[in-house]
Amino acid sequence: MARRVLLIAVVVLLVLLVSPAGRMTLQTVRSPQRVTTVALLDRNEWTLNPFSVNGLFLSPTMARWLLLNTNIPYGRCQELGMECQVSLIAWAGRYLDHGTRETRDHALELVRHFIIRGEPVNQLSQGLTPLHEAVLYRNAQYLETLLHAGADAHIKADSKSESASGLTPLEFCLRLEEKRPRERAALCQMLERVQSDSSEAPNNRWSGP
Repeated sequence: MARRVLLIAVVVLLVLLVSPAGRMTLQTVRSPQRVTTVALLDRNEWTLNPFSVNGLFLSPTMARWLLLNTNIPYGRCQELGMECQVSLIAWAGRYLDHGTRETRDHALELVRHFIIRGEPVNQLSQGLTPLHEAVLYRNAQYLETLLHAGADAHIKADSKSESASGLTPLEFCLRLEEKRPRERAALCQMLERVQSDSSEAPNNRWSGP
């Protein structure tokens, strides 16, 4: 019996090492950003076929479970690519700009989970804070979630962002509103209220409408 279990384990390991899906799975589980990407895939973007370009031995459901219930994917980011330049909150938040309703719901769930985990809500990712990105994506739920978590609405985007460099989220919102009136009016009002409240009481957080 023990020899049979060992043989099965060896076969599974070989499949993992030789098949494209196996190699991709091993690379994926070492990065929370990549696991997040898998967790937010649409059904037609994932398959168990080990030789498919979309093959992966980690389903979106399993990836979400890993992120929400274990510490397995949460290692130090060591890649040189874009994923290490983007916070986990911003990485999940970017999926609120596209995909199905189910994908957006899962993305918001992960954003809230990452906040609870203590991931930084003010980290600049390619020049923008998550608040700037919530404005960019016109997502009131995302913006509200960040504000409730204590995100700082006074932080300015840096030079890595050409469109928002030197602007606070409110200033960025107003600039975009000038170009496309009424698209972000509600978001600008939320941010204006935050700045107004903070000028009257610096330690007071936005409490919603």
